Amino acid sequence: MNPKSLLKVFFFLLIGSCACINPSTHRISHKLPLDSVAVWVADCYFLEGEIYAKQYTYDMRDYATVKYEDFFAKHGITKEIFVENVQYYFTNEKYAEKIMNKVDDIVEQRVAALRDSLNVKP
Repeated sequence: MNPKSLLKVFFFLLIGSCACINPSTHRISHKLPLDSVAVWVADCYFLEGEIYAKQYTYDMRDYATVKYEDFFAKHGITKEIFVENVQYYFTNEKYAEKIMNKVDDIVEQRVAALRDSLNVKP
């Protein structure tokens, strides 16, 4: 599966998890900048790819738990703050589109840097 397709699948899963939230009544106690949320989602994209790649090597529940604990520590947030911000931003179509455009740019930049470091042609 190419990176764009995987990103779209990840996006739809994320939107599906937020679909039951009513944006007009959703309150957020720790609202963080949209750019930060875009970086988190991009990091999750690569993290999910890593978890998927390791599915036959490790107990996935334990591996994913450890990886997400590391993710939250890296960004200095809790799971609750992450979920709250993702739900807030992804229940608003305008914000969701902005975030996904930023995520696409971040993913493309990271993939291009990796290709360059490995001398691989696209």
